[in-house]
Amino acid sequence: MGEAEYADVPMKPRLVPAPPVELAGVGSLPSLGDYWQPVRDRWWFVLAAVLLTASVVGAMTWLQPPEYEASASIIIEREPPRFLGDRENDYRLEEGPRGRFEYQQYMETQFHVLQSRPVLERVVRSLEPVDSAGPRPRLWQDPAFLGVAPEELAQHAEGERIEMAVRVLDRRTRVTPVEGSQVVKVVVWDYDRLIAAQLANAVVDQYRSYQHEQSSRHSIGAVDWLTAQQADLRVEVEVAETALYDFRTRHQLLTTPLADRLDTVTQRVGQLGSKLTAAEVHRIELESEWAAVQGLAESGELEAAPRIGSDPLVRDLKADLVEQEQRLAEMSALRGGAHKEVRSLQAELDYTRERLTTEAQRIVDGLQAELEEAQTRERLLHRRLDDQTARAVEVSRLEVEYGALQRDVDNSRDLYELLLERHKTIELASKLDTSNIAVHEHARPPKQQARPRLPLNLAFGMILGLFLGLGGAVGLDRLDHSVRDGEELEDRLGLTVVGEIPTVDAERLRPLEGEDPPLPGQAAVDLFVRRRTNSQFSEAFRGLRTNLLFAAPAGRLRSIVVTSPGVREGKTSVATNLALTLADAGKRVMVVDTDLRRPRVHKVFGLSNDRGLTEVLAGAATLAEVVHEAEENLHVLRCGPITPKPSEMLASHAFAGLVAELQKRYDVVIFDSPPAAVVSDASILSQWTDGVLLVVRLEKTPVSWVTRATRQLDAVGARMIGVVVNANRQRRRSYGYGYGYGYGYGYGRHGYYGVDEDEAEVEA
Repeated sequence: MGEAEYADVPMKPRLVPAPPVELAGVGSLPSLGDYWQPVRDRWWFVLAAVLLTASVVGAMTWLQPPEYEASASIIIEREPPRFLGDRENDYRLEEGPRGRFEYQQYMETQFHVLQSRPVLERVVRSLEPVDSAGPRPRLWQDPAFLGVAPEELAQHAEGERIEMAVRVLDRRTRVTPVEGSQVVKVVVWDYDRLIAAQLANAVVDQYRSYQHEQSSRHSIGAVDWLTAQQADLRVEVEVAETALYDFRTRHQLLTTPLADRLDTVTQRVGQLGSKLTAAEVHRIELESEWAAVQGLAESGELEAAPRIGSDPLVRDLKADLVEQEQRLAEMSALRGGAHKEVRSLQAELDYTRERLTTEAQRIVDGLQAELEEAQTRERLLHRRLDDQTARAVEVSRLEVEYGALQRDVDNSRDLYELLLERHKTIELASKLDTSNIAVHEHARPPKQQARPRLPLNLAFGMILGLFLGLGGAVGLDRLDHSVRDGEELEDRLGLTVVGEIPTVDAERLRPLEGEDPPLPGQAAVDLFVRRRTNSQFSEAFRGLRTNLLFAAPAGRLRSIVVTSPGVREGKTSVATNLALTLADAGKRVMVVDTDLRRPRVHKVFGLSNDRGLTEVLAGAATLAEVVHEAEENLHVLRCGPITPKPSEMLASHAFAGLVAELQKRYDVVIFDSPPAAVVSDASILSQWTDGVLLVVRLEKTPVSWVTRATRQLDAVGARMIGVVVNANRQRRRSYGYGYGYGYGYGYGRHGYYGVDEDEAEVEA
């Protein structure tokens, strides 16, 4: 049947187009599985990152020269031994033992001095290290220590070399206090174990020498100053003693010292003054007490006076009075006021009160007499004190002059003796080599290198590589814009998933014992439902068949276009396996290879492609001549010779008539179409068929290409039946299935370029 035979066949009315595809709104927040899944999918990347990072770190560690650390320890006590006792504080210019806060400040200062430039420069200038090969030059003359070439070192002056050596030694030196003790460690590293120990010991020795020189410098200056002051004070002492001798000669005080006379008069005046003061105090106390007694007497509360209240007899009478009052009250309440016992108790009470009043008056009279006696004694002491004071004034006048001269002598003599003692103490202390800094442990050549630490660096490299690998796996997953799962197609693109095809591993694709291998050129998965009827793969296609049969009213789904957004996404395998599944259900099925560019259906069934669809449309053959019966209820219409204008041939009236004829003869006609996002063939085919089935391969098909394919199909009013999710590894991770398609069309940045591979790709 040629093109003329289908010219008058009316075009199939277009079905109601599917609604436009729109992107959904904001998705849900990522879960832990969203991060774990990329890691599982790209475990090889994580492993490669770990191995690569560990290898790089290991190589860098292996290439680094070994570094050796040697440590010498010293003890810094709160204060040095004091063989001269407390007087040694004068020499050391200290007030006494350091407190906790002062000692902490002192220790911080010593840490700084240990690593200061003066100490390190002394080491640089004085140390002549010796290694296993023999003596080496001093540090500031050693190119190996300075880390420069000999010719470069020759260009620097001596001062610059010393400064360079000090900086190098400073970088290699570390001062570490031992917590909770007075021990301080000085750690120095070098590339030679012997030199490392020599450097640590040299730093400690030069530090102690530096501290000793600082102390000696202070003592030498103090001795010189004290020597000069001592000569001046000797002259002052002689002048003061001469003036005192002349005064004593003038006033005839050579036999009896004036001080003795003044002491006698002064003692008398002092004694009288003390007695007078005591008399005045006593009189004031008595007057105060008398005034208080008079006030209490006027208020009728004389017995409340302290002197009266403290009298033992008064206290006894008060106690008897209280007891008698209590007994009288009890007896009166018991027998009445007229009873003779009550009257007897009342008489005793009156007598006690009278005695109490008499005794209080006696005490008051005694207080008055004592006050008059105190006043008389005070007047006598006043007269006696005045006489003695007049006598003391005369002696004091001479004493003032004498005391001034004596003080001059004493002050000059004391100061002279103090300087003399200090001078001797400082001279003696400066000769004592005492210090609060003692070497606790000399540095020894280390047996093992301190750096680099290969196990530690490898562990760090593996941890770093693990983090880089995890981050890279998640990052690559975020950069991967391919379809992740069917829910993404439904939520973001508004498409309906009608089937999910699991993966099949390579082991399952191998022929069983006694089973015929696939035909040459045939992919192992294209007819897998026939080879493994009880597999999950076959069950998935039976589920797809059920969904398609119930997706539309009876008789409305007679022709289906199977396409995909891009290449190598498994549309041919979906078409052939779906056709086999429909044939098993008793449907008469026709598979038409409408991929007029890269046909592959003939390879699936092991046929040649010398005759087919293109010959029927060109009128070179009839439909009966080119249709091949693959098995019961399943027929195949191959592509035939490739035509230079495939789109124009599919859009012709001859092809429309052919589709109508096939729909009359068969229950379901399946068209294997080129990719919808690459060429327009699928859009043209959708005009003659009942619907389009879009095959999307997980983790390969970009979402943008799915959107592009659906928009192109929607632009021509194609009815979208649904999406088949291919290579779904989420259903069963142990499966490995994949099949592909090769085209000569570029796919841009996602890497989907044409490949010359007809057979399906198999994923392990």
